Amino acid sequence: MALLTLGAYTTSVLVAGNVTPPLPVFVALTIAGCVGAVFGVIVGLPALRLRTFYFAMSTLGFATIVTQIALAWQSVTGGGIGIAGPEFPAPFNTAWGYYYLCLTFAGICAWMSANVGHSRFGRALIALRDAEVAAEATGISKPRMLIAIFLFAGALAAFAGGLFASLQTYITPDAFTFDLSVLFFIAILIGGRGSILGPMLGTIILTILPEIAAPLAAWSTFLYAVLLLVIVLAMPGGIAAMLDFRNRRPLASHRAIVPRPAALGDIWRKTGGGKTESNKTLKLRASC
Repeated sequence: MALLTLGAYTTSVLVAGNVTPPLPVFVALTIAGCVGAVFGVIVGLPALRLRTFYFAMSTLGFATIVTQIALAWQSVTGGGIGIAGPEFPAPFNTAWGYYYLCLTFAGICAWMSANVGHSRFGRALIALRDAEVAAEATGISKPRMLIAIFLFAGALAAFAGGLFASLQTYITPDAFTFDLSVLFFIAILIGGRGSILGPMLGTIILTILPEIAAPLAAWSTFLYAVLLLVIVLAMPGGIAAMLDFRNRRPLASHRAIVPRPAALGDIWRKTGGGKTESNKTLKLRASC
């Protein structure tokens, strides 16, 4: 959320010309991506020492700091009044043009993430996630890996923030609430973390669900909670894990693990019926 807010305000301020001469919107988006990459590393540095819940709390704290700065820096961000979002040139200034722009950006992000995930770098990140000590023992540098991935994630988040600011047409600190952070979190859990398809499916579901359940708008929070509870209990891996038929299929017959009691008997006899001490050790004990 912090990087999304940072990207939205950076793009809007650069296009409006509150600090520098007004810049074209695509140039402002590029600069916002670079700013997001730098601050992505700053936010991610606590990940070198913090874990799980504590790291999540540090990111929420940084999001609060960014929101408070946007609220207090009135000469640049407009404070509580806000600032106009960037406007894209033709043909992206129409609803369909903007839709195809966002769809193209989402496709590029998915393609880049898939390339990273299937590369040697991605496999090293998976190793750090699943077995950190073993990964570092094999020579994988955890600081270098995390800094690189936070650079990448920060740039994408800030770029998405610029697109979000244009969608809102006018942004204030109230547009970046804690509820929006929770919505992102729910989308990842519903879709399935550790995959590229999962968060995309979760985002699509949470975008369509309010339109379908519009008569139940007063119960939206309750519906989100029930949906999250059902997903966690019934499908801990999310929708993506349920759709991953390739990894769910059983092993082939020639790869299946077949018990061999005879082999256990051979091992028992070779070890002298469970005696693990060698003859040399026994002789040393007898001499003592």
